[in-house]
Amino acid sequence: MDLKAAARALGVKNVRLMPFEEAGAISGYPPGGTPSIGHATPMRVVVDEELTEHETLYCGGGARDMLLEVRVQDVIHLNDAVVHPISKKE
Repeated sequence: MDLKAAARALGVKNVRLMPFEEAGAISGYPPGGTPSIGHATPMRVVVDEELTEHETLYCGGGARDMLLEVRVQDVIHLNDAVVHPISKKE
């Protein structure tokens, strides 16, 4: 992920990845099991533009041993997400 592109999408100076130890308290789910929707703490969400080329995506299902398949448009709608190119191209 291109953190500078994510910052631009959100209109902020910079963004950082959430420290592993804090992720569960913020999202309400264990790291590695965090779904793309239903977070305990409301947060701004950026969806990579390339994901809109797909109908569904897989994300954490609430536990480290579970996956959730969810429609990309539902992730965008339920999070009031910003759609922006944030994939790092190498």
